[in-house]
Amino acid sequence: MHKCLEIEGGQLHISDEPDLLLALFSHGAKCVPILNEKTRELDMTCFPFVVEDEEQVSLADYTKMYHRLCGIPETVMITERLRIREITTDDLPALFRLYDDPDVTAYIEPLFPYEEEREYTE
Repeated sequence: MHKCLEIEGGQLHISDEPDLLLALFSHGAKCVPILNEKTRELDMTCFPFVVEDEEQVSLADYTKMYHRLCGIPETVMITERLRIREITTDDLPALFRLYDDPDVTAYIEPLFPYEEEREYTE
């Protein structure tokens, strides 16, 4: 079984065919294996997500998996004036500028040195 979902201009491949999964992955495709007897024998270290029963997984769950595989930050909440989302490495320059203000950092822990903070954020 193989299914290809269109998600935000990209594709997420869901399959229980080991050879197809490895071929797609080797070409940079975003893939989620479905566990069965054949895929259980596959080295899954290159696949951060695995599904046991694809019928039990919602489109929203697959979208979150796709976001993770593409490095797209998840939106936590949206209000009238605010969007709360996961931090990304693109946010670090602004974060370091904010932390330069002693009034901002008076009661919070400091950041790591830049490269350590980047690794932590990743």
